[in-house]
Amino acid sequence: MKIDIQTEKPAYHQGEQVKGELVITADEKGLSGDSITLKLNEYWWHDNPYGGQMGWGGTKLDEAVLQQTFDFPPGTEHRFPFTLQLTRNCRITRLAENGKGHEKCGFEVELKGVKHKDRKHEFPLEVLPGREFLAIIEACLKEFRMKEQEYSEVVRWTGDSDHRIELWFTSSNPRLVGFRIIQFQLLQTDDGGVKGKLDVGIDPSFANGLWQRFWALFGIGSGDTRPFQLTNSQVFLPDGTPNHSAIAGAIEEIIESVMAPRRKRAF
Repeated sequence: MKIDIQTEKPAYHQGEQVKGELVITADEKGLSGDSITLKLNEYWWHDNPYGGQMGWGGTKLDEAVLQQTFDFPPGTEHRFPFTLQLTRNCRITRLAENGKGHEKCGFEVELKGVKHKDRKHEFPLEVLPGREFLAIIEACLKEFRMKEQEYSEVVRWTGDSDHRIELWFTSSNPRLVGFRIIQFQLLQTDDGGVKGKLDVGIDPSFANGLWQRFWALFGIGSGDTRPFQLTNSQVFLPDGTPNHSAIAGAIEEIIESVMAPRRKRAF
């Protein structure tokens, strides 16, 4: 028996539909069983809090029963089209070098009623950050000439109840005098936008008070946190391309609300 999954695209973004075909080829003995089910799951590598062995945790995102009772003659090929849904804020593919922090999505093919060793088969799926997050990255790099921090890439938090995308940027753009770093912690929203918070890190010369200036040198307690939310129309233009100017305007408004009072005091 041979099983393969052929998707329409090599990678998908968070919240997208995944379309493709499940292809099953029976061996020389044929293949029969009770049902064929395809599941789309997300997984994360975790430490055991009680000191036991590390392992994978996982949860189902979507599933489809592609065939009920089946009896395939020897050597025959059978194709099953499918459409499954990646949920918003699902885990992206992130494989850490040290083995910790692994996250991924993948398919699980379950053949019920066949011999045990052939029942379940797994296949990986490359999942990228949502298009909303990529639009924000592009706006920061293009509109503000910011620099995406090399050590942070686009990563996920792995808490059980709050899976956020985290983005870090630094800037020396004179248009935004006074801040040294910004950090987004964001979720996709049902309307196709984003929500979360934006942390604005302050340049030491603009921090308030001696101790704040001292800790600001180390990036500790040296900024302000504000709510951040964009609707779909702010993130994207009507043709679906990123709305860089609207995204940048919302970011600049928050940065200015944090920095303007400090600039007055600094000078």
